[in-house]
Amino acid sequence: MAPDRPNILFLMSDEHRPTVAGFAGDDVVRTPVLDDLASSGVVFNHCYTPSPITVPTMVCLNAGQLPKTCHCEGWFDLAPGHMTFARLFARYAYETVACGRLMHQGPDIMQGWTRRIGDDIMTRDNYIE
Repeated sequence: MAPDRPNILFLMSDEHRPTVAGFAGDDVVRTPVLDDLASSGVVFNHCYTPSPITVPTMVCLNAGQLPKTCHCEGWFDLAPGHMTFARLFARYAYETVACGRLMHQGPDIMQGWTRRIGDDIMTRDNYIE
């Protein structure tokens, strides 16, 4: 029986050459888990970043907007309560889990994620005790 709704895994690699994966045709690099996911899912082969800077790119991706539209042209986060794809999925009772550096900061640090795995760059103390 098919599930009522699909499970969605959105995987993004920052600073990763797109051809360096087995599913992308590289015959040296071994990526069996990514290869398996790619064979049963959707791979976006022709994607372009809206910004050459990491933080605006990640913010734009989460908001589904361009940097100028969501006011994140520098090291800025979205305004509190801004609609994000995590909020949209959570609205429909999906558990939205984020893992890795999302660069969220300020009063709306979760931005719709119902759970975080690991720390974000802004949520930990970088000083050695």
